[in-house]
Amino acid sequence: MGINIKKMKVLTAYIMIFILQNLFLCIILNQKFEIWIKFLAVFSVFLFLIDTIFFIILGKKIFSVGYIFVALSFLFHMGQVILHAFFKDYNYISADFIKIYPEQLTKSALLFSLNIIQIVTFFILLSTYSKIKRERMNSKFNKISNTQLKLVGWIMCIITVPMKFKYIKAAIDIVQDETYVSSIVEGFSGVYIQISNFCIIAFVILLFAYSYNKVMQKIILFSSCLFFVWSMLSGGRIYGVISILILLLCYIRINDIKINFISITVMCFFMVVFLQLITTISFIRTTHEFNIQNLIQYAFNPSNNFLLKMLDEFGGTVGTVIFTFDEVPRYLDFHNGQSYIKAWMLVGFNINGILNQISKEISYTLLFSNRFHLGGSYIGELYYNFGFFSYAFAPLVGLFIGKISEMSDYCLENKLVIEFAVLVMPVYGAISWVRGYFDSFTRSFVWGTVFILFFYFVCRRIKISDLKRKLIGI
Repeated sequence: MGINIKKMKVLTAYIMIFILQNLFLCIILNQKFEIWIKFLAVFSVFLFLIDTIFFIILGKKIFSVGYIFVALSFLFHMGQVILHAFFKDYNYISADFIKIYPEQLTKSALLFSLNIIQIVTFFILLSTYSKIKRERMNSKFNKISNTQLKLVGWIMCIITVPMKFKYIKAAIDIVQDETYVSSIVEGFSGVYIQISNFCIIAFVILLFAYSYNKVMQKIILFSSCLFFVWSMLSGGRIYGVISILILLLCYIRINDIKINFISITVMCFFMVVFLQLITTISFIRTTHEFNIQNLIQYAFNPSNNFLLKMLDEFGGTVGTVIFTFDEVPRYLDFHNGQSYIKAWMLVGFNINGILNQISKEISYTLLFSNRFHLGGSYIGELYYNFGFFSYAFAPLVGLFIGKISEMSDYCLENKLVIEFAVLVMPVYGAISWVRGYFDSFTRSFVWGTVFILFFYFVCRRIKISDLKRKLIGI
């Protein structure tokens, strides 16, 4: 196998930038905190732009799981850094997490976060999907007609969408009655919620099945996105946001939409509307009067800068990393990689609460002594498990995300519908891992695969001609 000279040059340049960035930030580590944080903010923006350029140079897709993971890593872990550095008078929605702990601890946590992002990005860029594995994948799940594909999609829709609707409706009712505290809704089992989440798989299959009918495909895309936007009224936005990202990724790649001035303008417009909606929900969910009227009133208030609020709300994930640095190992012992092993145990059924303790160990922020309602972070999770040895394990995260990204790219390019349907939940888990825990991947991957393959093999055995005769009474 020949050496890709261009790739070697780009990756060498990446390593040099990484070394120089660390040398500079370490040299000025003893500078006043406000000066150091400004440099860190500038480096964060600069490195994100460099990463974007390297993705393009190496032929990686911007509309890919890998790039989305990198972009969200910067947004969620460096957003408040930019706010703190350049917008001193900004009024934070929850808290300026960068000001809570001693400056030296915060510096260590922030530098660690930036370094992990860069290491993970490097190995995403390095990862490739081998020709042998592509040939193996190309031979699977190819005996199904488009009509049977529609059947798989619609049956899954009929099962999962009403379940998801019922769950979201109950969650919205709770938010309207109480202040938003958590996304837990009583009366729904974990199995019920997991199956209802598979509606995203059904929508993806239907986008593929109706790729020849652009009008119907657009109706499915619009309806499903509207459904997930409505789901955000429950206060929990992560499932809806990631689902919409997956649907847009599929639609763009299935139809091979070219990047030009018009497409960029249209995407920017919808992105502005979408981000305004997300930040509006974030603010309104903290009040008792959570309704459509308040959403509209807040959204169209010109004094609300949604870009700054986006950096605030999403960028607060860095607080998880900072708190982890404070809590581990002072109050909690390093978990020594157990999070990634025990997460697979959560695939089973939680009979009589036998998995409760394991779940709490994996969602480790629940064990913190502070009172903040924190989400997860794959960077914080690395430190919780390995401390500064995380630098040795971060490449595995990059290769893992890179493989999922490459596999999904290949399936989308070659219209391998069932293969991509199997990957939908791993893609969801990979993206949500940015501000979650590794268990967001395991259970949804295993049960999602079982769910889609069951309907695939059942529908593949159905002869459409016989089905039509039965339906019309022949």
